[in-house]
Amino acid sequence: ITVWNYAERRPVCTLESNAAGNRHCFTWKADSRHAAVLGLKGSIAIWDALTGKNLRELEDKQQAKSLAWSPDGNWLAVGRADNAIQLWDMTKEQMGPTRAGHTKAPTSLAWSPDSKWLASHAYRESIVNVWDVEGKLLKSRTRRILNP
Repeated sequence: ITVWNYAERRPVCTLESNAAGNRHCFTWKADSRHAAVLGLKGSIAIWDALTGKNLRELEDKQQAKSLAWSPDGNWLAVGRADNAIQLWDMTKEQMGPTRAGHTKAPTSLAWSPDSKWLASHAYRESIVNVWDVEGKLLKSRTRRILNP
């Protein structure tokens, strides 16, 4: 992945990893310096996007499918192949609580601007779940989408 300075129209650095698989998901930390990158094989790398340095690989036995960094930078949400959402406490750089509530792997994750709620959706599943950081499922909304 090449990080660009759009204003100056020049590359800043290239994020290269020894982890297997191409990159298919990317999320910025709100500081605009750090990024999390998800590889096709489910590996998660944390990068310093200004220097191109790989800071850490997050270890999880479950294959990751999606990523979202909370706006306050404290949490990294990871949608996993076992249909759960793993929260990583990035202040301690350790695995945090796990959320279960999907029948398929969560492929879309989005945080509220205040980092208190996380919305999750799985591909071909007609449900959106909204969680608080403490782990309580606040709302589960189902809507069937019909083909015209």
